[in-house]
Amino acid sequence: MKEINRVLTVSLATVFMATSALANDPCKDAKYREMYPEKCEKTDYSTAIWLGVGGLGLVGGAVALMAIGNSGGTSDNTSSATTTTVSFRSPSIYDSAYLTFDNTPTYKRDINSVANSAYYIKNNTDYDAIGLKYAHARGYEGNGSNIKIMDNFYSPTNHGNNVTYFATTVAPSADIDIRNVAKSDGSLDFEKFALNIDQTKSIYNASWEITNIFATQATTRSIMSSITGNNFITKMENAAQQGSIFIFAAGNQGMTESSALSALPIAVEGLQGHFINVVAFDTKSNTLASFSNQCGITQDYCIAAPGENLATDTNKYLNGTSFAAPIVSGAVAILQEKFPYLNSNQITEILLRTATDLGTPGIDEIYGWGLLNLDQATKPVGEMSVAISGRIVQRLVTANVTPAIAESIAKSGAKMAAFDEYGRSYTQNLIDNVQVVNRSRGLDRLHRSEPDTIQPKILEFGSSDINLLEGTGFMQIDSSQNAYIATNHTFSLTDDTRLFTRAQFGTMSARPAPESVINNFSNIFTAAATVSLEHKNWKFEVSLPETIISGNMTMTLATERLRDGSIQFDNYNFDLSTKPTFEYALSYKNITAGFVDNPYGKDEIYILAKTHLMF
Repeated sequence: MKEINRVLTVSLATVFMATSALANDPCKDAKYREMYPEKCEKTDYSTAIWLGVGGLGLVGGAVALMAIGNSGGTSDNTSSATTTTVSFRSPSIYDSAYLTFDNTPTYKRDINSVANSAYYIKNNTDYDAIGLKYAHARGYEGNGSNIKIMDNFYSPTNHGNNVTYFATTVAPSADIDIRNVAKSDGSLDFEKFALNIDQTKSIYNASWEITNIFATQATTRSIMSSITGNNFITKMENAAQQGSIFIFAAGNQGMTESSALSALPIAVEGLQGHFINVVAFDTKSNTLASFSNQCGITQDYCIAAPGENLATDTNKYLNGTSFAAPIVSGAVAILQEKFPYLNSNQITEILLRTATDLGTPGIDEIYGWGLLNLDQATKPVGEMSVAISGRIVQRLVTANVTPAIAESIAKSGAKMAAFDEYGRSYTQNLIDNVQVVNRSRGLDRLHRSEPDTIQPKILEFGSSDINLLEGTGFMQIDSSQNAYIATNHTFSLTDDTRLFTRAQFGTMSARPAPESVINNFSNIFTAAATVSLEHKNWKFEVSLPETIISGNMTMTLATERLRDGSIQFDNYNFDLSTKPTFEYALSYKNITAGFVDNPYGKDEIYILAKTHLMF
């Protein structure tokens, strides 16, 4: 209401002042015309009234109606979604200086309700340490993933059942497949293990160790084959080719090296990127569990997970890398559910890379990459990028846009997806990646060059560059031009006092850059109005700078990455109608002081001086 009143006030004041000036026009007096013919020569006041007063009133009324009908832009998804395949750059080329996207994935459940769940409370210190509640609150529970528990289900200690329990608490929605691969004496039967490896994409949890044989003693294929048999290795290689991931326990002998089976990726090249070795962490003392073997030579694919004093569903407390391993298996299931288009190398790399660093900075022989961290693993990693429908992928840097664009985006609630180094999509409000750059009227006055104009009598035709439509980054606009028609009138009130009125109506053309999410601008019309009173060297001016009174912008935004890896794009149409800005300026000779009432940001006060230096 405040803006409407201001627009109407200016419009009515313009009409009132102009008509008052005409009513007191000395040229209406015959004697005055006779004494000062040069001042009244060829003055057509009926035209001046129609174009000056009526035109300015029309512009003011149009802007007022615009303010009534539109308090900013709105958006409508005007077409069905489209999908396309986009190739993402290698993570190695990204520059960490461009980490501009700090988005926490949307929560689907209340974090406190997750933390108060029965399964969580039993081991809350351990699960808090790995950020499990954040993954579950975001809705990641392993749905669609398959975990095969390759264990001993003959044992009276319920080893296999307990291993299964910890896998299900981390990934409660995953498909759990129990496979008994133990001999009757409880030792591992490698042939049974091999026979239970399917040629499908699965997560294989192996909470086994070979007593007194360590990774440093099994670094070649021939040695490993002598321990496990050729069929065991061949079946694991075949499963890895299908995208399977193997999670092995490091062993519980408190040694500086992991058990021999943990060296499988060193001995068998085909398992690299498909294998994670797990050591046990004591969250109470914040150190490696005393019984746990260290990562040793497996440090490049080794991670720590809680494994001491873990509560089971029967309220028994267990220790062992055997129970740390299924926690990591559940973590793999969570990433596979949320990001099914990632390959096994990417899944394992993300879990390792996002681990909480422990011990010596960086990868070390005790903890490997550090403690599993599901909070960080489900957040974006590295620099973010944005996908353009034309398959252009570029760095995501905050887009600087003018208020006309920003306001329409803010009102629309439009969403966009950005992609991390691994091509994982994260969706947030488009406006969160947009920064408003308010035009400075003081700088406009100081720097703007004179427009190209044609002025036949009282009409003016011209074109000018105005910054109503500007954008950078993924919303870059290459150029914009405003073509207009205006009426300018000066009325002499006295010898030293003049009234000036100007009404302008224009149409804009703008061209988005090829790498911009903006597709097109259409039907953009602008208006401006000015009333100034000049007395000798003084001038007081009230104006409505150029304002978009109607116009549309179309945009294509990536909104998510589908399960098959393709990108979904949605098309949006934005109304660019904007609220008017009011400017009040007082000038004396070459010095001007102004106040700008800005509806889209901070108001502006400026003082400037312009002069020409002749040499």
